[in-house]
Amino acid sequence: MTGNDYVDAISEIAFEGNIIPWSWYKTLRLPSGKPDLVAIMILADVIYWYRAAPIHDEQSGQVLGWKKKFSADLLQRSHDAYVTQFGFTPKQVKEALYRLETQYGVIRRERRTINTISHGRIGNVLFLAPVIEAIQRVTHPRPLGHRSPKDRTQMSQGRDIEVPSSTKTSSETSTKISHKCPSDIISVTNGAKKTTPFVTHTRSTKQLAWTGHYWELLDDPQWPLVQHCLARYYQAYRNWKGRAHPRLKKPQLLRCETVLSEAFDAYGIDCEASVDALVATYWVRSFVTKEGAAVTDRNLNAFATETVLMHLAQTIERAGLR
Repeated sequence: MTGNDYVDAISEIAFEGNIIPWSWYKTLRLPSGKPDLVAIMILADVIYWYRAAPIHDEQSGQVLGWKKKFSADLLQRSHDAYVTQFGFTPKQVKEALYRLETQYGVIRRERRTINTISHGRIGNVLFLAPVIEAIQRVTHPRPLGHRSPKDRTQMSQGRDIEVPSSTKTSSETSTKISHKCPSDIISVTNGAKKTTPFVTHTRSTKQLAWTGHYWELLDDPQWPLVQHCLARYYQAYRNWKGRAHPRLKKPQLLRCETVLSEAFDAYGIDCEASVDALVATYWVRSFVTKEGAAVTDRNLNAFATETVLMHLAQTIERAGLR
């Protein structure tokens, strides 16, 4: 065949079973940044069952058609089945299925009551359905570098953003940004949790200008959207709380601004309508626990986090708001 004994020998083996795309190790990640291996293996099994099986002619061996591998309209799988199949603990399976549905959005869980011949009527039976668009997104993610800085600058120039008259621009502005950014999407959990930042920027004072409420990132093509987002967020805070947002310290505000900038770039948020949807979605979410305690005071620091912004970006994308 190829002339390589190892390649020829492996090619003769008929491998069957689950397939794990390499991209899942990057798009399905825990807050720590590590691949969500339990969720990845369960998702691969779900996809295996939803892949059509060929119908072969017994005489010629030719493929006559295709059929599904399960009997119902959706795949029926129990927690115990995955515990037995992969050796996970029940808690690992339960939490992984929760993340697959609520955080990654790649499956939909459905509980049904079914009738069986041997055990009669059984309730609370778990069925799993794939969410096709979300699976396509995590399998073929859009590269973070899909737009050049020049393109982003040209797009930002067309936005109708009001810049405060007190803004001062330095002629000595440097265009160099030292940053460290992951080349993939990090998974999220509900709420704002402390995670490793997208980016570690080092900026000199020559690259900043105080506008009266923001530290303008003079060298950042995403700054018009960042400013628009801050204005919308402060207004939403005032509408909700009835008072102005507390003034943040310079390091806090700079962290929020750089995280917002990196998130807009990473998730392809490049218009004001998407930013408005992002802020609005955040403010309509429930931030109250079962005990009635507030989870967050809705400070900008809680909003401008990698986990929250990614979850919101995925939410508005699924809703078709961008």
